[in-house]
Amino acid sequence: MKPLYFLLLVCTLVGNSAWAADPAISLKKALEVAQASTPGKVLSNELTDKDGTPAYRVKILTQQSVIKTLFIDATKGELIK
Repeated sequence: MKPLYFLLLVCTLVGNSAWAADPAISLKKALEVAQASTPGKVLSNELTDKDGTPAYRVKILTQQSVIKTLFIDATKGELIK
């Protein structure tokens, strides 16, 4: 039974690594970067993890009625491609 508890602890710690520290850029800055790249209406946003990097995930409805999902690096403020 102890290996199961250890596995749960490891999964919890790894899963929360994106929130270990406050992001270096604000949500406002992340939204500005996202909309500069893809103009449109922001549908949702959240702080998450993208390949081990803290990132803001921003969903935008474009003028062509297409939903685009963008990731903005929360430490550098750059679009992740």
